[in-house]
Order: sequence, then structure tokens, then C-alpha cells
Amino acid sequence: MRHLSSPPRVILSLCIFALLLFAIGLFGIHKQRRAIQSLPAVNMEDLDGYGLGNTLSSTSSSSASSFPLSIIRPQISELGSGVYPTFRSLLSCVQEWHPDQPDAPSTFRETLMHFNYSDPMERAMAEKYRNAELPFKLYDVRELDEVAQIKWTEEYLHKHMKNTKPHVEQSDSNHFMYWSIKSKEQNQGYSPPTELIDLTFEQWHELAKRADEAKIDSNAKHFYFMAGTIGKDKTSFLAKDLDIFSTKQENFFITNVEANKGIQCRFGMRGIIAEAHYDSGRNMVAMLKGAKRYILTPPDSCKSLGIISDENHPSFRHSVIDWSDMQQAQSHGFDKIDAIDTILGEGQVLYIPSYWFHYIVSLKYSIQCNSRSGSPPRGEGKKAIDDCIGPRTKKKKNKKKKNRPPPSSVVSPPTTILT
Repeated sequence: MRHLSSPPRVILSLCIFALLLFAIGLFGIHKQRRAIQSLPAVNMEDLDGYGLGNTLSSTSSSSASSFPLSIIRPQISELGSGVYPTFRSLLSCVQEWHPDQPDAPSTFRETLMHFNYSDPMERAMAEKYRNAELPFKLYDVRELDEVAQIKWTEEYLHKHMKNTKPHVEQSDSNHFMYWSIKSKEQNQGYSPPTELIDLTFEQWHELAKRADEAKIDSNAKHFYFMAGTIGKDKTSFLAKDLDIFSTKQENFFITNVEANKGIQCRFGMRGIIAEAHYDSGRNMVAMLKGAKRYILTPPDSCKSLGIISDENHPSFRHSVIDWSDMQQAQSHGFDKIDAIDTILGEGQVLYIPSYWFHYIVSLKYSIQCNSRSGSPPRGEGKKAIDDCIGPRTKKKKNKKKKNRPPPSSVVSPPTTILT
């Protein structure tokens, strides 16, 4: 009996080897899919604090050690396959993690869905949640990762911010209540909760880095730097770099181009609190540097939140309740208000549905840019707001200059904040 010659034997061996590789590949794909679906605990030391795979920026690495080592995220699922979102009481959110404390407790857990935007199947799932006006988060948005990780270096921002017209506010504490004076009548007898100051981005950035290093107290002076685009602006570096928000065509993030109000970027300092409020437009919030905490409550919580209902008030749509004051929280029935607590990390996008209330805490130096694109087609949430504060009576007008008080109220740059 003759044995197989060398060439056929080699061919047979290669075929067997190829079959083994194919079987290993199938197993690997199955294992990867199960890993995506189960979303195990994330090692935060490897994943930039609260981010998902982004490197630490030089300005934020000093505070990374105070972040919890892992955050458990829920298993992703198709819309309608279970109860979502998972609420807890607003009182428990602020009691278990006090808003004046930027460092998250080790017990913090995520409850929002996290979808991989680069995965077509998960992106399609996220679109269903968006269309149902439910909050969720995205990661692996490569257009944003390129900006956050590569393009927006300190040098790049220092250079390009010189060509913007920033809006910088100073507060005697970490609290920042939005205000906008649009008429002389509004200015009569009104004392703004914060002051506008003349501060360059480079000056502000140095203060923000020092705030991280010193872990400044909530009662110290804080400074909030803001910049953005207006309407259909496509020429500024913000519009060019964040073209998924300044798009001329509808996409996942901007569902109504005509109603798009431009891009708003907020540069947060450790501990800054933006008081609770709602926006009427679908809101996509991208975290490009650092991390922020968002506490969300649905529109039907309006009647319990002390929302300013007077359209002529400079802080219309905002809550007068101090969520960091536990006595106020208890007396206003926060134990009966549904809430979601989430951390938006570098490289993530948070979808805040129309008319949902959000309370924001900057956990360290951070850059957050968002864009809104009109109310949802079916008007979800609007009825709850109208029942709470009444329907809007004034027509909205796009003004190029707003939030700008008379020049006499603009103050000089600070010399120190660490006092």
C-alpha cells in the first residue's frame, strides 16, 4: 500500500489548519458578541476615569485617582424587552452622592443603556430609544474621538479660542444659575446670580487646572467658560471640528436641521453645578474632555421641582430649589421624584430627551459640547410641562447677542481662586 506523497499531505494539513482557524474565529465572534451584550465592569484606570478607552489628558490626570475603579453598566437590550429606564428617588441620588462632592462614591452604578455607535446593530437599537424619547448613552463615536483624543490639544484650543467670543461667568460658590437679560424691564430690580468677567481661554484653563490640583472647596470662587456657534454657522473651528452637529443633512444626532440652534460648548471647572432645567429640543451632549455627572428627571416631575414659570424672568425654565441642600430636598418631596444618575465620560454622548430636566456637576476640568434640533414629532413631554407652568405665549427669537449685561457689570479677571 502506497503512502500519500508530500504535496497531498501538505494540502490536507493546510485544509485541517484552515478549518481550525475558522472554528476559532466563530468562537471569537460569539464570545465578543456576548461580551458586548453583558457589558461587564469596566477598569477605570485603563479607560480614563469615566471614559471608554480614551487616554487621560494632561490637565485631568491628577484627579483620576479619586475616581472609582469600576462602574457596572447594564446589559443592553432591545426596546420593550424590559422596564426602562430604571428610576430611583431623587432624594437618594443627592443623599448618597452629595452634589457638592465631585468625587464619585465607589458604590456608584450606571443604569442607562450604553450603545456602541460604531456597531450598526447597536446604533439601530439606540435609534429606537431616541425615537421613543428615552435617555441613553453612546460610545465609540469616531468623529468625536478624533477631536477629543487627537485634535483638541491644549495648544490647539489656546490658539483657536482667541478667535471666539466667549461668555465667562464667575460665581462666589460652585453654583451657576442660568440667567439672560433681554430687555431693560427685566433688568429693573434684578440682581444676577453670577457675574460676567473678561477672561481668555488660556487664563481660564490655568484656573481649571489649579482647581483640579487643589480640589477646591464648593464655597470657593468658580469660573464657567462658554463658547458656541449661532444658527447655521459653518465657518468657526467649533462648527468645522464638530461637523456631526453642524451638519447640513439630518443624521443620528441632528434629526431636524432647520430647528438646529447651533453648538454650545461649556468648559467646566471641578465642582461647577449647573442648576436643574429643561430644554424643549432633542439634546445630544458630547463629552470631549473630562467627565460630568447628570441627574435626569422626566417631564412629569415638573410640579415638584420649583420651576420658574414666568417667561419674562431671566432664569425661566430653571429650578429655584438648591439640590445640594438636603433640607430643601426633603421638604420638596424629592423622595417621590423619579431620577436617573449617570456619569458622562470622555468620548461618550448622552441623549437627553425633550423636556427632561437635567442637573449637571462637573467632576473635573471638562469640555462638553451639545446641539439641539427641535422638539420630537409627537411632542412627547410638552403636555406635562404645559400642565405644570402653562403653555409658552412668547415667540422665540434668534438673537446674536444674549446673556450680555450692560458693560458696567463686567468685572476684571481674577488674580487668585484658591482662597
